[in-house]
Amino acid sequence: MVNFINIKRSKTLLSQALYLGLNVLMAVAALVLVLVTNSPVPSCILVLLGKWRIFAVRPRYWLMNIKANLVDLIVGLSVAVCLFLMGDGNITAQIILTALYAVWLVFIKPSSKPLMVNIQAGVALVFSTTVAASLCFSLPSIVLVLASAIIGYAVVRHILVTNLNDENSPELVSFAAGLIMAELSWAAYHWLAAYSVPGTGLKIPQFTIIAAMLGYVAIMIYRAHYDEDGAKVHLNDIILPVVFATAVIAVMLLFFSGASIDLS
Repeated sequence: MVNFINIKRSKTLLSQALYLGLNVLMAVAALVLVLVTNSPVPSCILVLLGKWRIFAVRPRYWLMNIKANLVDLIVGLSVAVCLFLMGDGNITAQIILTALYAVWLVFIKPSSKPLMVNIQAGVALVFSTTVAASLCFSLPSIVLVLASAIIGYAVVRHILVTNLNDENSPELVSFAAGLIMAELSWAAYHWLAAYSVPGTGLKIPQFTIIAAMLGYVAIMIYRAHYDEDGAKVHLNDIILPVVFATAVIAVMLLFFSGASIDLS
């Protein structure tokens, strides 16, 4: 009996070490591919290949699996593109981002705790909108609008399904969020301003900051509604998040627009 317990424990430790090693290797490989090929495409292909289990079931489950893995897929593809956008002269920043991606794969992504789910959604929103705005500023507005709609849908659905799992109709609310993100991106497309992040080569669009603040307010309002078992949300429950988000957006637009860079 003792031998059986020891063998089982050894297998568990081995599987955990293998899981840790493969995920770290995945993050490192994404960076190496960008450095070697000077293109984000091989790294993006690697991220897609890492999701092979989505299709390792009957075709009728493919769509459901795609939806369930959409946030992780968005983060992986966004990181791959960000590593490319950083350029050759920012190897330190690229290594730091690679390490953060490894932390995402090993610790953040597998967690289903409410706080971690919110962090997962926030990371996906910030990275994906940054990449979308950076790549789409020279393309027709419909490209950014469609990308933003998918991002909004994926992020909100992830929170509803994972965190508020008794939600009766997550699809309706998620589609509404996608529509709002699409409208916001269409308005932002005509004034794509961004702030340079020193030492990284990346630019954080104002669109990303506004979307993050609105998303923060939305989740706080919805969580207040959820915690009260559907009761009416009181102003005291949401006043601080609303004031904070409004202040951040107002200060950015009124006082820091001059420091931004016009992407268009």
